[in-house]
Amino acid sequence: MNKDQNGYFRIEDFIKVFLEAEDILRQKITNSIELLEDYQKQKAEALEKLSQLQKEEKVNAYGIMLGSMLTVQVLELQHLYPPTFRDLFVKVDVDSSSYQTDPTSYQGSAYWNTQFNL
Repeated sequence: MNKDQNGYFRIEDFIKVFLEAEDILRQKITNSIELLEDYQKQKAEALEKLSQLQKEEKVNAYGIMLGSMLTVQVLELQHLYPPTFRDLFVKVDVDSSSYQTDPTSYQGSAYWNTQFNL
């Protein structure tokens, strides 16, 4: 805006600048509302998808999906104290199931390299 010879702004210039600024602000508000509506739509879609997945994927009390498989691999035993000369085995109990390695002799270490799919 330009000042007149007395150092004042003309009312017409002020109104013109004010109306241009108002138009710019209205456009920005409209754009922001559209973006917000898009984000709300995306959020609703994501929540719906999450809800469907939660219905499909049932989990137990520990948050593990039912039907999941756990693999346990028993490799070796080292530095048993006190040392024993008896045959050793590893037993894994899960819920009502029990898994056991074959007995092996201990001579400073014992090797199994056995895998259980639970």
